[in-house]
Amino acid sequence: MVKLQRSHKAVLLTVVLGLALTGAACSLKAGQQPVPANPAAGSGESQPAPASPGAGQNPPIPQPAPQPSAPPASAGPRISLEDESSRDPELAVFMKSLREAVAARDKDRLLTMMSDNIKYTFGIDNGKQGFIKQAQLDANPANSPLWPVLDEILSLGGAFINDRLYFAPNFFVHFPEGYDQFEYLAVIGDGVAVRKSPDPQGAVLTRLSYTVVKVQGGSQPVGPEVEVDGKRYGWVPVVLADGRKGYILDKFVRHPLEARLGIGKTDDGKWQIQVLVAGD
Repeated sequence: MVKLQRSHKAVLLTVVLGLALTGAACSLKAGQQPVPANPAAGSGESQPAPASPGAGQNPPIPQPAPQPSAPPASAGPRISLEDESSRDPELAVFMKSLREAVAARDKDRLLTMMSDNIKYTFGIDNGKQGFIKQAQLDANPANSPLWPVLDEILSLGGAFINDRLYFAPNFFVHFPEGYDQFEYLAVIGDGVAVRKSPDPQGAVLTRLSYTVVKVQGGSQPVGPEVEVDGKRYGWVPVVLADGRKGYILDKFVRHPLEARLGIGKTDDGKWQIQVLVAGD
């Protein structure tokens, strides 16, 4: 598996699951409103959005997707966070149960929904038992770093590859045609600030919502870091569609080949988690 040239988010899933499993390591929500991670109050890096449920809370009730406004000239094509699972009633039920299990941090329920042969690397080290160990679901299941990864993936919609295979996020399947997945990132927030300098006080060049943006150089985040929801994020250098260069807080961009979830239908017609990988 090739390591992506991205920030701390772009590490192999085996490393992510075993060492850090950050929400960005390692396309849908039928009628569910996009739920990007929230910035700290007053940060100004993204417009307010509903918070994702935490452990023990009920998952959000699906709402109609908001109608996007006309994008600025500086924006690229839009990405979708639609959840297509409602097209298959049995998959819709499965996804509801999966969101409940993740929200409750319910290891046992999650494992019953998983294939014994789950693929979590591009090598030979696959299968449920290895996954359990790598994800720390045996030693400290309630605090497994797997949960934040699934929280993020499930907030980004999903799409059918065919009638027996569904992947999340949605934009992994439906990344805009003609845009190289190694050169462009997905902006996963509403009204995300693109600043002239890598600074929370830098002038705002424009604001982008659910679109793609070209990476400038190697895309490694630069400082100074900003703390949001208890985590620290740097600034990703980007090039706007009109050629201007700027910076987006790392929290609000995601590589299309980061951690993704594959759910397949078995020969007996049951849906199950079959893939959780990152990279290519």
